[in-house]
Amino acid sequence: MPDTAAVRPRIQGGRRTVSCRLFATPKGFAIPRMTVVYKIPEPLFGHMTDWQDRIVGDRMTVDSEFASRIDNSQFTRQEWGLIMTAASFEIENPDDGAAAEIVANTDELRGMMPEIEKVADMDPMGGNPRDDPGSDGGFLDSILGALGLGNDGGGRVGVDEEKLTAAEALVAEYAEELQAHLESEGRWDEIRSIAAEE
Repeated sequence: MPDTAAVRPRIQGGRRTVSCRLFATPKGFAIPRMTVVYKIPEPLFGHMTDWQDRIVGDRMTVDSEFASRIDNSQFTRQEWGLIMTAASFEIENPDDGAAAEIVANTDELRGMMPEIEKVADMDPMGGNPRDDPGSDGGFLDSILGALGLGNDGGGRVGVDEEKLTAAEALVAEYAEELQAHLESEGRWDEIRSIAAEE
């Protein structure tokens, strides 16, 4: 019989683990089963809550459906990717069926705007961004800035407030679409109940 492997993901005690049972029977000789458990690293921007773990597939569906909305906005898909990197989502009033809603937390978006501006300024042939004497940091600097870990000294690029407002509005619209999707799939009550227990 060929080698067989079973992989069963689980979350236990706050640890994200995967348990793998491996066994083989070459030439009729059975090798005892064994379980390998390892910790999955948390995402770069913090751990996902249980309710967020449950909607990964739903997020992928909404991302696909929302793509046309991005194409009709002032942002490119590359810019939108950076915007979403700096955004997070929460469920307010999860224990109240009438008031519960998914809201976007865009507190870190302002720190990401300089990098978004670089993407916007990149020439159509894929070359380097136009020279910006006020910007001396790279992508990592923008990430650190979004997390509140960057250097707040001189040289920081001013934020385009109108573009920031547009980005925040688009993220809020995405949150509404995500909730509408969960409701249409009959999963909203399940997800908000999980959030209420966290």
